[in-house]
Amino acid sequence: MDKSQNPEPESLMQRLPPLAPDSMSWPPDWNIGELSKLAAGLRARAHRSGPVPAQRRGASNLVAFAGPSGTGKTMAAQVLARELGAEVYRIDARQVVSKYIGETEKNLSVIFAKAANANAILFFDEADALFGKRSEVKDSHDRYANIEVDYLFQQAKTYPGVVILACSEPISKDATATLLEFHSHRG
Repeated sequence: MDKSQNPEPESLMQRLPPLAPDSMSWPPDWNIGELSKLAAGLRARAHRSGPVPAQRRGASNLVAFAGPSGTGKTMAAQVLARELGAEVYRIDARQVVSKYIGETEKNLSVIFAKAANANAILFFDEADALFGKRSEVKDSHDRYANIEVDYLFQQAKTYPGVVILACSEPISKDATATLLEFHSHRG
């Protein structure tokens, strides 16, 4: 992404239709019960939170889906949206990440601001683009990569809806996210 471009939220966010769990054939090793439990837990957290400020609600609404490509992470987000009566917006994290310092944070700000008043799940697909860079700080580039991830967590914690991070590999333990792992189906 060119530094001179200010991304439009519509270019970073793709609305996906919610799906009913019984409207598709699931991989045999897929556990729809885990997704239903997750939805129930998220509904209970939202109910307990009531009309409290968003900054006190969001921390428990961060979810990580981990698994190889094609294992149903996007479908799971769509089913979760249906279960929660919410919209779901897919954000390709590779399009959000910028090589210019501060631009990734600006892109994340645009996304969270656009979705702030919507009843929407933010589904960050290919979130490895952010987490793959998080590392031990060896130089200034590492420090800025870690700042981008921290900024995403900060925004997720204050966001009133659900934030899903879809990665090929499980994210680090410091993410404080509920983790659902998806496995390859070999048929």
